[in-house]
Amino acid sequence: MRKTAEALALAVLLITTAAGTRLVNLGMANPTPELYTRLTIENPKNMTYNVNTVILNFSVESLSFFRWRHFSYSLDGKELKRIANLTVDSEEFFPVSPGIYKENMTGNCVLPDLSEGLHNLTVYLIRDASTADGHYGETVPLANASFNIDTTQPSIAILSLENKTRTSPDIKIDFTVVEGSPSVKYSLDGKENVTISENTTLTGLADGDHNVTIYATDDAGNTASQIVYFTVAEPFPTVLVAVASVAVVVAVGAGLLLYHRKRRKEAQQK
Repeated sequence: MRKTAEALALAVLLITTAAGTRLVNLGMANPTPELYTRLTIENPKNMTYNVNTVILNFSVESLSFFRWRHFSYSLDGKELKRIANLTVDSEEFFPVSPGIYKENMTGNCVLPDLSEGLHNLTVYLIRDASTADGHYGETVPLANASFNIDTTQPSIAILSLENKTRTSPDIKIDFTVVEGSPSVKYSLDGKENVTISENTTLTGLADGDHNVTIYATDDAGNTASQIVYFTVAEPFPTVLVAVASVAVVVAVGAGLLLYHRKRRKEAQQK
């Protein structure tokens, strides 16, 4: 009887040990994966925009205990604003305990009425329906982006040209541009643009009417232009004028000499 009880106890111990070992092996073979939520901001980028409205686009990849959540953003540290446009592109459920969801999502919203200058954007995950991990209502920052808004056009001043007639075929263009370090080009009489980095001189201009347009484009793509009209004409022939003047003087002098001779002769006859 005693041997039978001992044998039974040993059998139970072996069975229990074997079952425990199998459970441990199963747990090691199918461990709970590491949970994550990765969000990538695709727009805005780290650049300067020349508009006051920018679209926020982002993609999300997650492996988590919960499905229902929402995302919000904060601009320049201000209040959170919910992102309503969220699309689940793919979803997979793993029936472990508790269940795990693998999701790929995209989202977007409009960032309107942006002021000039630098902005900082943060997108948050709001856990609003999770009982499995005990983080209901938690706000988690996921990604940041910085960008600049510049909608101000450069200011151009052409200093050397005026709307008037010039007698030289070589015309100097002096200009100044206010607003950053813009790219500057000019066009003569509507022809192709020529890039310049400083004041320049137009040479060999034909007689007639001309116009020059200066274009300035800043780093954000804002472009301004300034146009000046002028005329190139041959200089007045001063040599001919001088010769004509001498001829007039000679003619007048000769006329006076004849007049005086005539008066003298009349006086002698009397």
